[in-house]
Amino acid sequence: VEKGMSAWWGSNDMGYIVRDTVIVDGDEGSCGTLTIADGNVVSMYPAMALRVWGNLVAEGTAGRGVEFTSASAAAPHGFGVLFDQYRGNSELRGCRFRDMWRGVYMATVQTNAARVRLAGCTFSNLLQDAIQVQGAAGVDALVVSNSLVTGCGQSMYVNNGGRIEVVGTDFVDSGPLYIRGDYRTTNTVAVFEDCNFRGLGTRVDTDHLMTNHTSLGGYSSFLTLRNCTVAGNLGCGVRMLDFGHVELEDSIVWNNAVGAFGEASGATYTARTSCVQSGSGAGTLVGCVTNAPGFIGWAGGSSTVYVHSVSSCPGAGTEANPYCSLSGALKTYWEQFDFGLAVGSPCIGTGSGGGNRGAGKGTGGAGGTGREGRG
Repeated sequence: VEKGMSAWWGSNDMGYIVRDTVIVDGDEGSCGTLTIADGNVVSMYPAMALRVWGNLVAEGTAGRGVEFTSASAAAPHGFGVLFDQYRGNSELRGCRFRDMWRGVYMATVQTNAARVRLAGCTFSNLLQDAIQVQGAAGVDALVVSNSLVTGCGQSMYVNNGGRIEVVGTDFVDSGPLYIRGDYRTTNTVAVFEDCNFRGLGTRVDTDHLMTNHTSLGGYSSFLTLRNCTVAGNLGCGVRMLDFGHVELEDSIVWNNAVGAFGEASGATYTARTSCVQSGSGAGTLVGCVTNAPGFIGWAGGSSTVYVHSVSSCPGAGTEANPYCSLSGALKTYWEQFDFGLAVGSPCIGTGSGGGNRGAGKGTGGAGGTGREGRG
């Protein structure tokens, strides 16, 4: 799509296949615009991406949506939507990104006015990053609202990514989130509000300290969590390195495998009116509680899950078809665990302004809050 021009990918039962480079052009003077109609499927050949330098609009609706996926079902490939050398203003609603290497990638943002807004989107089965932002220092680059990330190699990677805002979004049974700034500058700011983080894997940090404790956190960045629930992850609840800082307000950090917080090399954290598991490190707690948050717990399914070492893998957890290992039973447990607050929870009505602590969506289906970022 040339600069200053508009193109429309209308409804098409066959979808659109990206076999070669497709560019939506743009520069400091003018941007092209591509609009993708509701109900379309955009399929990527290996190593191909929809490259956007200008504007992209995809207005998917409930029950239909716009899907970005691989052209072949044999193996995930394709690189989703690439906003590189980006100058535009793009909005993607009701989109699904699945079975590719990456979902959305922003790189080398060229102007302070450049924005990408993602609303009501789902990211699943992506081998690398669901969302990646690089080279956007000083820019309010990305707003994500009411979305879901699950089953991805890394849920989010931000490197010198300016300011990002994520509202009403769930990161569930997926890879870690890593937010990185330039050394000691905290030039990357990430704000999460009303989000669930559970069942996240860990990242091997390569920034000065080699550990594998980070499920949510980063390096030399400023991370804020408001009304978030961080529970049942394989690493620290929140981990920050090298003079970064974490601010929590009205949040819950509980039952994470490597503790509530980790900080090293001058990194700090402050938690206000939150529920934080005891033994959480050397940060500052203001008006916090350290007793159990009182989750609803295992809310559905059979009361008995069967495991037998000689069963065929993976199994289904039933008496007739047991799981072959304990990991399957644990997966069932967490999938059916409700992180909503039970009656009598110390987190009900005790947050700032009389609100609750933690995310407001319980088990957290995408779109549960209807709230959107300020961008």
